[in-house]
Amino acid sequence: MRKIKRRLFIALVIIAAAFVCIVSINIARFDVSYYSIQNSKLPEEFNDFKIAQISDWHGRKPDERIVNKIKEENPDIIVITGDFIDRFFTDTKNAKKMITEIKDIAPVYYVAGNHEAQNKNYDEFKEYLHSENVTVLDNKSVILSKGSGKIRLAGVDDPFFYEKFDHFDLSFTEKDGEGDIYTILLSHRPEYIEDYSDEKLDLVISGHAHGGLIRLPWIGGLNASGQGLFPKYTEGVYHMGDTDMVVSRGLGDSIVPVRINNNRELVIITLNTNSN
Repeated sequence: MRKIKRRLFIALVIIAAAFVCIVSINIARFDVSYYSIQNSKLPEEFNDFKIAQISDWHGRKPDERIVNKIKEENPDIIVITGDFIDRFFTDTKNAKKMITEIKDIAPVYYVAGNHEAQNKNYDEFKEYLHSENVTVLDNKSVILSKGSGKIRLAGVDDPFFYEKFDHFDLSFTEKDGEGDIYTILLSHRPEYIEDYSDEKLDLVISGHAHGGLIRLPWIGGLNASGQGLFPKYTEGVYHMGDTDMVVSRGLGDSIVPVRINNNRELVIITLNTNSN
């Protein structure tokens, strides 16, 4: 009986050690995912416009591998799609260092996620972002111009910033006087794709789902905040109506650092007109 118990204990230790190793490897690695988004509304001047996406950083220390890869890609803009800081580890020192590393590569545009809404130091961090010329799109839109071509880049705050946690008011995207031009929305949450489609947004760039934490073969992600078990929107490109949505698996982890078959991810999006 003692031998059986001892063997069972050894087997459990081996299984636990293997689990820790798998999780550690997935946390240490990161992938670079490339997506091409085509739309005939896109002005010719914005053909091959490149966007680097950082999502769900969660206050990690700067990672030179990621910084160097962004430099190598030479994007036109860098977008940060929420949870760049963390609500459990409220010190924003690491996040500030990462901003310092990337801010001179390309213009940086930032939208807040639920962790910003729950971090007591976010207001101070937001002031820091402004001081570093990072554009915070908190229910705002800006017009990006290249030659005579223009597109709209908008950002919406996470519902956690509001008492009424139901849906987004995206009407602000229509108030810049530019009319029906190609519009990109930065929004932390992918589960609101129906709202984005109803507003006829052309492209949404999102995160939040962390790839579903554990990815199962032929099934996909196991669980995601805001979507529950077997979430539908966890990585890659989705389509609904006239709206394309890109979802990043994220580059960091919060209080539960579990990633299995689910490497961290830097996303590179290239816009192309399909008018030819």
